[in-house]
Amino acid sequence: MHLFALTYSPTAPHILTSSTVSILEQHGRVAEYQTITVDPAHRCIAVHAYSGLVRIVPLTPAPKTRRGSKASSKAAAEPAPEVAPLDLTRGYSIRLPNLNITSLAFLAATLDAPPALACLSADHLGRRVLDSYHIDLAEKELVDGPMATTILSDPGSEVLIPVGNEEGPEGVLVVGEESVRWVPVDAAADGANKGKGKAGAPTQVSCQLPVGLVQAWTAVAESPNAFLLGDIYGRLQYLQIIRSHSGKVADLKIRDLGDTSSPTAIVFLSPTLIYIASRFADSQLVRIPSDLSGDSMAIEGESDDLELVEGFASLAPIMDCCVVNADGGGTSQVVTCSGAYKGGSLRIVRQGVGLAELASLELEGIRQVWSILWQGQKVLVLGFVSESKIVSFSASGVDSDGEDDVEEIDLPAFDTEKATLLAANVGALVLQVTASGVSFSDQDGAGVGKWTPEGTKNITLAAAGHGYLLLALEGGVVVLLEEEGGKLVQKGTSELPNEVACLDITTIGSQVVAAIGLWTSHAVILASLPSLATLATQTIDTSYLLRSVLVATFADGVTHLFAGMGDGSVASYVLDAPSWTVVESSKKTLSLGSTPVSLRLFATKGAVNVFVASDRPTIISRSGERLVYSSVNLKDINSVVPFDSTAFPSSLALASPAGLRIGRIEDIQRVDIRTVPFEEDGPQRIAHDASSSTYGVVCLRRDINRSTGEQTTRGSLKIIDAESFEVLTDLTLLEEEEGQSICVLTVGTDKCYAVGTTFVRPGETEPSAGRILIITQQGTDRTFHQVASHNIKGCPYSIVEPSPGHLAAAINSQARPLSVLSYFIVTYPFSTQVMAYTINDEYSIKPVATWSGAFIALNLSACGNNTLLVGDAMRSVTLLRLGTTPYVLEEVARDYRALYMAAIAPLGTNDEFIGAETDLNLFTVQKENVTTARSMADEHALSPRGVFHLGEMVTRFCSGSFVPQYGDNPSEGTRLVYATSAGSLGVIAELDDATSKTMSELERNLRQVIEGVGGLEHEAWRSFKSERTVRPPAGFLDGNFIQLFAGLPKDLIEKVLAGSSEHERLSGSESDILVPLEELGRLH
Repeated sequence: MHLFALTYSPTAPHILTSSTVSILEQHGRVAEYQTITVDPAHRCIAVHAYSGLVRIVPLTPAPKTRRGSKASSKAAAEPAPEVAPLDLTRGYSIRLPNLNITSLAFLAATLDAPPALACLSADHLGRRVLDSYHIDLAEKELVDGPMATTILSDPGSEVLIPVGNEEGPEGVLVVGEESVRWVPVDAAADGANKGKGKAGAPTQVSCQLPVGLVQAWTAVAESPNAFLLGDIYGRLQYLQIIRSHSGKVADLKIRDLGDTSSPTAIVFLSPTLIYIASRFADSQLVRIPSDLSGDSMAIEGESDDLELVEGFASLAPIMDCCVVNADGGGTSQVVTCSGAYKGGSLRIVRQGVGLAELASLELEGIRQVWSILWQGQKVLVLGFVSESKIVSFSASGVDSDGEDDVEEIDLPAFDTEKATLLAANVGALVLQVTASGVSFSDQDGAGVGKWTPEGTKNITLAAAGHGYLLLALEGGVVVLLEEEGGKLVQKGTSELPNEVACLDITTIGSQVVAAIGLWTSHAVILASLPSLATLATQTIDTSYLLRSVLVATFADGVTHLFAGMGDGSVASYVLDAPSWTVVESSKKTLSLGSTPVSLRLFATKGAVNVFVASDRPTIISRSGERLVYSSVNLKDINSVVPFDSTAFPSSLALASPAGLRIGRIEDIQRVDIRTVPFEEDGPQRIAHDASSSTYGVVCLRRDINRSTGEQTTRGSLKIIDAESFEVLTDLTLLEEEEGQSICVLTVGTDKCYAVGTTFVRPGETEPSAGRILIITQQGTDRTFHQVASHNIKGCPYSIVEPSPGHLAAAINSQARPLSVLSYFIVTYPFSTQVMAYTINDEYSIKPVATWSGAFIALNLSACGNNTLLVGDAMRSVTLLRLGTTPYVLEEVARDYRALYMAAIAPLGTNDEFIGAETDLNLFTVQKENVTTARSMADEHALSPRGVFHLGEMVTRFCSGSFVPQYGDNPSEGTRLVYATSAGSLGVIAELDDATSKTMSELERNLRQVIEGVGGLEHEAWRSFKSERTVRPPAGFLDGNFIQLFAGLPKDLIEKVLAGSSEHERLSGSESDILVPLEELGRLH
């Protein structure tokens, strides 16, 4: 365990470690309540990390008096003229008389006494006890404090709020589950009198609270007698101290302000603006009333005093998740059961860029879209196969009814009965390019004219920009036009060896450049304008036709040449502009879709990006000296154009086969998160049925009586449409029944949901009863009904479908000392006589086999070939096989370590498995092959392979990929998405041997160059840690860590490549490392 101090730097690296020290106590017991608190006078820091110990870190210079001198206590009491530089190594541990600490807080500072610490703890009888201690910084010990020992009446007392004035500490507010109690400082409660109390001691006052566990508090800005309290259910309350004429505390008043997210911390940003940090829901920016000193409100009263200013998405805690192929095209989304208490919701997470839609127009057949300026207003020109349309939006974008206010208009120079090749502004002209020529006019509609090519050649393509119009004619001829005096004047022409496939005009530095792609040769020519002289030529290595070309210079000054092909792939090259050469080694070709590609430049927040329009749209940006490909959460985009209009500033217009939409992209490289609120029905488990396009969600609602503290629960199952997330069916479970697990089951040719439930009854230490329910769709109205029920003796912690028609359940049974893993077969009835029964009798569930070798079987995973992996609360993982003649579950192999499992999953087909356990570690095990087993014992053992400390509790492994994969990726075999209770989503992927070796060597060398935050060594942090074992990481690569290589400065890159010795020198160059590193970066 480490303690470290961090500082912020405006220059990279932004987070700096100013001091660090290990506070590991070899034989100490880690405390449940851990905190760091600072003396208000900045004399010391108190750290509580181990039971019975408090670590004191002095902040003032060490006293010069000798130990034991009479001046020592006085020196400790006097404040230093200035705070010394923070040195955590000066810290020391002092033993606390109290073991079960629930809260620590420094009392208000006083100039004539050493720092005082208030301590709230639980004694051997379970009572809450308040004590106080002075910290003698010179003698390094605790002495009696200013407050008498107080036994508190509220057994839920958990929080201390110190109150003081300019003269010193006045007392503390002790916040419990049901009340707030004021405990004043008793000046006479020192030395021998401590704990005895005295007659005439200051009066203790209290007030009632709505029942709830207060998690966070803060003093109200500019009000020393007022505080905000937030409890675990999200109730925000205003606590006011009422004083008498003498200034003594006379009363406490509480006012209910309303509901927020369940707070972890509350921070005042201004007198009326607070930030609610939450680990159970979204963090929030909340506006509170400017005057909070009104009358107190009733405990059960409703309040609308709070205004939500902004929410900050959080997935924590993730209870369960599933990976779903969103559109059948390789793009996946993760649907999580997130949040707790009143913050429960489903979160639909997609790695990619989300479009905030502002307007839409249903109009089929749009092939191209252009934006032009007409009479000071931006309008859109829509291109169809044989016609064109021009549409204009009102200044507000909507009409009086709230509908999109769009109008089709005509422009003098435009022939809307012809197909448009290009619509653009060139100089002062507005022009339309068709196959027969170029029509133009000025902004007032005057000066209408037309330019036509010589001879009978038609125009095939056109591009405009930077005052030029470039046309491609039949036969491989390009013509350059420029506006002069309200007319188009031909400036040059060039004959090319092949037909022109695509055009683009851009600037590189001060040079205007045309990029011209050719059909047959697949060459891209860079030509200077207006001379049309060739600057560079690059042949694209492809067997498909070029469909789009673009040159982009990104914010870091690097210029890239992009070529889009007819098969949906995009090739990119770095262009060295000063020498006009294409860096061949920089070539990168990725398959971004399956339809022809159209490339378009656009800017977001001043950054240049490339929009790749295809059946799977993608945005290309540049970050960390590499290109970043971010999928867009849209489908089938034919054309896109920047549309910065009055009604829709900084927007994009996108054309698809279904119509036109206008939207805004706020950020690139962001995860798009959609929230489906469940109000108080917190989602616990989820399963997806692709055949019915639904989700089955097991929910649990907790209601608490805020007056009595009585809590009631209600379990339910919601069937939700996978597209609209509309609730199709809401099935309420029986009284005291809670859902525990869910899976999709195949019965015959039908799909259904299997749900495991348990009855939570008062007085039971272990569930003794539960049910397995079968839920299926009835008829065509998309309603679902319960069609079968099977009673079980225990709690089904996990259920899975190992094979069609079969169901495996991990059941904890009170009737037996060990958990029972039961194997069921689910079938249709065998005779038509059952059809005379009720609908609940159409299915039957028959137990066929059991296995009783677990302590508590918490996790199940189907591994194929009639095998099951079991995760246990004490006995790690066990591999089982089902025999069918007769039915029997037999143990194949097990991991003999004592590990408490949190999640499990198979890895590939090599009898290798991954597990996550409660010490926040990952590990892999493998079944030994019979031919390689060294003994009979090895044959029945799951041998340890890899170990890794993740640092977060994994709640679920799901097979699948988080993002669509492009091109050749070094990842092979199984890909898993994992979710954690801290709200993280991550990817685990197997690598090929060559990439694994290279990345392992890179990780080794990076450890010698990159210093971890807080001085933590990377290898030590990622080492497998349990109560008795520490093992260095093996078999895993830290993807986030090795990705840091791409952002290192050149001198550090050289150090990494060289290693600390010749033996550690990496064999490849920087580019050899970056290529697979970029591919790995696209895994997430």
